[in-house]
Amino acid sequence: MKRNHIHFAKGLNFINGLRQSAELFIYINFEKAKKDLIFLESENGVILCTGNLKGFVETKYFLRVITKYGQALSFD
Repeated sequence: MKRNHIHFAKGLNFINGLRQSAELFIYINFEKAKKDLIFLESENGVILCTGNLKGFVETKYFLRVITKYGQALSFD
């Protein structure tokens, strides 16, 4: 199955959009990202984004990256 959107959860307490197997949690500066990227909300509450022209959400929109064990990772 090919996905056409990048999937986001609204937060760690939201089941929709958050996979049990997720190993990283990337927090997005939504206010900054929504100025340049298109975000949609699906009927089941998952936040979807097509990304930039190459289909990516660039690190300039990241607030922080945390492993599932709570370790902060550098992304600059």
